[in-house]
Amino acid sequence: MLIDVARAFALREQVDEAADALTRAEAIGAGYVRDSDRARRVIAELLAAGDRVPTALADLAARLDGGPG
Repeated sequence: MLIDVARAFALREQVDEAADALTRAEAIGAGYVRDSDRARRVIAELLAAGDRVPTALADLAARLDGGPG
């Protein structure tokens, strides 16, 4: 559900809120977020859309790129 919440925030260009939702989703189920194509798409869209990338989002993206799978 939090990935869908992040997507909704992303559609409204609320990058900080989307990053927070994704970080909370990872805290609850890191493996699910890591393996979710939807989460990866939202993260990629957020990274591509803004001039300012929240640290939490950049860190999450780095963990997903560096993680197994």
